[in-house]
Amino acid sequence: MSLTKFPNFIMLKYEPHKHSFFAYKDVAGTVSGAVVVESEIGAFNPMAKIEIDPSKTNSKYFHIRFSHNNKYWSRNNAEDGFIVAVSTKAEEDTIQSSMHPV
Repeated sequence: MSLTKFPNFIMLKYEPHKHSFFAYKDVAGTVSGAVVVESEIGAFNPMAKIEIDPSKTNSKYFHIRFSHNNKYWSRNNAEDGFIVAVSTKAEEDTIQSSMHPV
């Protein structure tokens, strides 16, 4: 089995806006644990710091985990299409939308 080397930490930039990054945000009245695009958040904001966790079952996949709350990126259970960071466990099922290919 070949192992892929991942960086330990990343930030995901939102290209249409020069200084916008994906960040964890929990705001009352919205989807709990929503992952949002924040403009002018800055490269050193802990809400945008993301850790890459390689899959334990498939070297071609990885998990995205927000460092701030130690929660994994996934689709909301509802059919609203929101991306949330609420799961405390990495989902190893490659059918799930929480797994990301290399």
